[in-house]
Amino acid sequence: MNLTKRGIVQVIIFSIITCGIYLFFWVYVTARDLQAVAGRSSFSPALILLLTILVAPAGFILLALEADEDLNAIRAQRVLPAADNRVLWVVLGVIFPIVAVALIQNEINHLA
Repeated sequence: MNLTKRGIVQVIIFSIITCGIYLFFWVYVTARDLQAVAGRSSFSPALILLLTILVAPAGFILLALEADEDLNAIRAQRVLPAADNRVLWVVLGVIFPIVAVALIQNEINHLA
């Protein structure tokens, strides 16, 4: 399984046009792909999606923490230096989730 490059603007526009439905799809698919490529699984993508739908801040916090861990695991596999974006992504996930999504997708695009 490989990481999928997605246009950041495309993710944002699709999320706005679909009133957030695409954002939920993106959360699930991204969590699933990151876990598969990283080879680790703390929380299931379905749980992250469910929390994002029911309690948005909690879901985005969990997504941010998991994405940071998974991306660092992928960097370690590729012998790249780790990056610590947890705090930034958690804060943005609570205040501006779409910005956190854009930053996470940007990191994925760099590694894809």
